[in-house]
Amino acid sequence: MFSKTTSSIVIGLFILFILGVMAFLDTTHVKHEEIGSFLTSYPASNEIEETIGSEENEESDNNVLPPILEDKLVNSEIVEGYLVEEYREYEIYKNKEGSIVKTVPTSNYNYIRYSLD
Repeated sequence: MFSKTTSSIVIGLFILFILGVMAFLDTTHVKHEEIGSFLTSYPASNEIEETIGSEENEESDNNVLPPILEDKLVNSEIVEGYLVEEYREYEIYKNKEGSIVKTVPTSNYNYIRYSLD
């Protein structure tokens, strides 16, 4: 139907068009970042202001390391011939010496089911 040269040109223009669309979609969220309509993992500008906090909190948190997530056994019961263990996730905050500063429970639960056969 088309000559070899014409089909090569059409394919080249198509690839160029796709690259142009990808470049446009990649840069549009940068221009409209302040609107907040684009979902990213970056905090919003008002979140940064809220998390800055007072100097007292910053001084006391200097010795605290980032939290470690740990599961602790909450409940264990037999259900329909299975042993079901319920674990809750906790954020464990430790200081630089290794002692636990605070423990914060999260809303994440894990369940493990063992067959009693």
